[in-house]
Amino acid sequence: MDGELLIGTVVTLSCPEVTEVLAGAGFDWLFIDAEHSPLEAREEYVDAANERIAVIVQAEHVDAADNIETIVSVPGIDCVLVGPYDLSASLGRLGQVNHPEVIDAIGRVTRACQEAGVRLGIFGASPDAVRPYIEQGFTLIAVGGDTLMLGQAAKRVLAEL
Repeated sequence: MDGELLIGTVVTLSCPEVTEVLAGAGFDWLFIDAEHSPLEAREEYVDAANERIAVIVQAEHVDAADNIETIVSVPGIDCVLVGPYDLSASLGRLGQVNHPEVIDAIGRVTRACQEAGVRLGIFGASPDAVRPYIEQGFTLIAVGGDTLMLGQAAKRVLAEL
């Protein structure tokens, strides 16, 4: 994690072929999301992941934003990944990721990480959602997700017919 821009996506489907297709598409990294999906741990995956691990903590609640200076002072943290949707919900602004309170909380996380020299990441549903954060120096970018992209691609195919 040397500071280069890394673009990834979220994998929620418990299907190795989906993961292989997304990896082959050219993403730099994949977020294997077992919290929001029916994924089961696979011995093979765990063995490989343990060889190339990065410590990435998530800031997806107002409590994380309020305590971010303490969080980033923990030795060994490589990156803080902001979850703007869960963060917005914890602020009573469900899904309003551009609301001033949500932007302010993300700004607090950003400043603390930059001061501590900890890399920043963020999830966004689309390239337009993450582009402003890339411009702010975020380098671990999760854009879209497997089911979202599959649904969008299927709609495009049907719209063309």
